[in-house]
Amino acid sequence: MSKTKYWAATIFSIVGGWFSLMSGCISIPLAILALFLGGTAKFWFALLAITSLWALIISMVKKTYEQQQMQKVTINHLHEEIAALNAKLDTADSQALLTWSQFFPEIDNGDNLRPALLSVEMANAGERPIKLTILGAIYEDGTSRSMFIGPDDKGVQLNDQDKHSISLSDIQFIIQDPDSGSKAVDLWLEDTLRKKHFITDAKRNLHFYFKAISGKPTPKPHDPFDEL
Repeated sequence: MSKTKYWAATIFSIVGGWFSLMSGCISIPLAILALFLGGTAKFWFALLAITSLWALIISMVKKTYEQQQMQKVTINHLHEEIAALNAKLDTADSQALLTWSQFFPEIDNGDNLRPALLSVEMANAGERPIKLTILGAIYEDGTSRSMFIGPDDKGVQLNDQDKHSISLSDIQFIIQDPDSGSKAVDLWLEDTLRKKHFITDAKRNLHFYFKAISGKPTPKPHDPFDEL
C-alpha cells in the first residue's frame, strides 16, 4: 500500500469514527438533555462535536495501548520460544556428541613390547554438525591446561555419524603438565560455542594409565611449542 493510500485510509477511518460517534451513542443522550434543558441548536451541535471528538481520541488511545500491550506479550512469547528452542538444541547437541576414552594395558610377549596407551574418542550421533576446538585437562594439583586440536589446530568437525580419535602421542602434552609434572585427573572437550563436554571414563582410564607406567621411565611430555 502506497503512503497516499495509507494516509487516506487513516484519515477516513478517523473521520468516519468521529461521525459515527456523533450520530450514535453520544447524540442520543445529548438530544435528551437538549429537550429538558433547552438552548440553541448551535450550542448542542458544538457540544456534540467536541464530546464525540474526545470520545474518539480516548478510544483510539485505548486501542493503541491495547495493541502495544499485545505486541509486548507476543514479543515476550517469541523470546521465550526462541530461548526454549536454543536450550533444546543445546541439549540435543550435548546428547548427540558421544565422548569416551580408552586404556590399553602394556603388552609384552617377549619379542615385542607395546607400552600402555591412552586415547580420546568422539562421535556425532546426531544430524547437526558439531565442531570441537579444544582439549583440556584438570590436574591433581588443581590447575588446568588446554590445547587446540585438529588439523593445523583448527578444530575437528564432526558431521552426521562422524568419528574421531586422538592418540596418546597427541595428548601427551596435555595429560601431564610439562612444567610441573602434575598428572591429569580428568579431560574435557570444548566446542565452538565454548561449551565443555567432559570425556566419559577419562578419570578412570587416566588412573589406570598412570598406574600402569608408575615406576617406569616415561618420556618428557611433548610440548609443541618446543618445535617453534
